[in-house]
Amino acid sequence: MPYTIKDIAKAAGVSVATVSRALNNSSLIKKETMDKIKAAAEELNYVPNSSAKSLVMNRSFNIGLFFTAFDPGVTSGFFYKLSLTVEKLIRDRYHLIIRSINDYKDYSVITRKLFDGVIVVSQTGDDDAFIKHLLKIKLPVVVVNRVPENIKVDTFYSDEHDAVRKLVKYLIKMGHKKIAFVKGKKGTFSAQKRFQGYVDALNESGIVFDDTLVFDGNYSLAAGYDAMRKIIALKDVRPSAVFFSNDDMAFGGAKFIYESGMKIPADYSIVGFDDTKYASYMSPELTTINRPVEVILKDAAKRLIEKIENKNIDSTISKCIDAKLMIRDSILNIKR
Repeated sequence: MPYTIKDIAKAAGVSVATVSRALNNSSLIKKETMDKIKAAAEELNYVPNSSAKSLVMNRSFNIGLFFTAFDPGVTSGFFYKLSLTVEKLIRDRYHLIIRSINDYKDYSVITRKLFDGVIVVSQTGDDDAFIKHLLKIKLPVVVVNRVPENIKVDTFYSDEHDAVRKLVKYLIKMGHKKIAFVKGKKGTFSAQKRFQGYVDALNESGIVFDDTLVFDGNYSLAAGYDAMRKIIALKDVRPSAVFFSNDDMAFGGAKFIYESGMKIPADYSIVGFDDTKYASYMSPELTTINRPVEVILKDAAKRLIEKIENKNIDSTISKCIDAKLMIRDSILNIKR
């Protein structure tokens, strides 16, 4: 039979109420008492009854991680980093529940009984109605990846536009004047920002924008492969470099380059975005952009927990964490 808090109280020589407070990390309990109770709990292999705890405290101890949709609009590496980072941060205190916003036709089913707080990984302005619902029912919420317009909510993100602008200008510095661009999923915030960064870098460098060098994509390996097939088939304008809007498409593009008997970066310099775990294992290693997902999520989750546990917080913050260029071997310096 599993041990209860009564058994812990007996072993530690304190009251049941004191054990309850200690197991919930109450600041009212002295450190030595806290340590003694937790040592007794560990000795007895005590496992808390989360259902009973939820009923007593009127909380679910669930944190929702909501994405716009589970499709190529959320890249595999980005999804993996987000989910793993949040789970590690909250596992000792909360359960993580991952959902797609698009799965819900009626947001009224999302209530404070189901979640103590929600992290929204927003990809498009269509998510704003969901965010407004969470705020309306006073459910603690933070938004990751974009800043919704005219909504007072905590946001944590990186400047994807500026990161792409800097990497395209680096390509230009290396002598590349004709740079093809493979877009992300149509209609998503990230795809729009990354494309605009490319356009602005060309304009700032005095290079005329050429729409024949722009190709549609959707963040998938297949999209990168197909785009590279079209790029290699160009006759009048042959680019020396290709900017893929994420690493997965860059891997797909690299496959087609090699299958065509060409080499990277001798025939084509290529770059990506996200700095997935495979980027540094590609040969040659892929130049890309590291969006500090772990830092962004750490700050967002910390803020959410503060809002859950301190009902008096009514201010909002917006925090931008800089992305970093990961310059590797997939770019050829053609100025030499």
